Amino acid sequence: MKMPWKKNVRKVPEKIIRKIEEMQSESVVVATVIEITKEEIIQGKYKHLLISYDGKLSYEDEVFPNPSVGRYSNYNANGRTITKKGLPKVPKSFTNTVPIFGDWGKGSVDVTRTILVFPKEYCYPKTIQSK
Repeated sequence: MKMPWKKNVRKVPEKIIRKIEEMQSESVVVATVIEITKEEIIQGKYKHLLISYDGKLSYEDEVFPNPSVGRYSNYNANGRTITKKGLPKVPKSFTNTVPIFGDWGKGSVDVTRTILVFPKEYCYPKTIQSK
């Protein structure tokens, strides 16, 4: 789903960095604000956020972002797996049940093989809602 606005900010503007350096607080709340028009709401640009206008403005207090909106909405909904290629490989074992001499009638045996793989970090879905 293509959005009409910039979705991600890769570089923090200098002006914001200076303000953060001047702060006394240990934590910072980050948010993005966009100004929207009544026409944009009527056109349906914000229906994915459950904002609509039928003679009266209608919206939900909290909205769970659709995973198809973008990369971070997808991570928020489904989580992600990060392969740590900068770290040394670790052993990982896989076990399969296979037939003896290719015939299940003769029985089966468990075969385990161990290979070296890069470690992975599992990030669970955060399920953060927009307010």
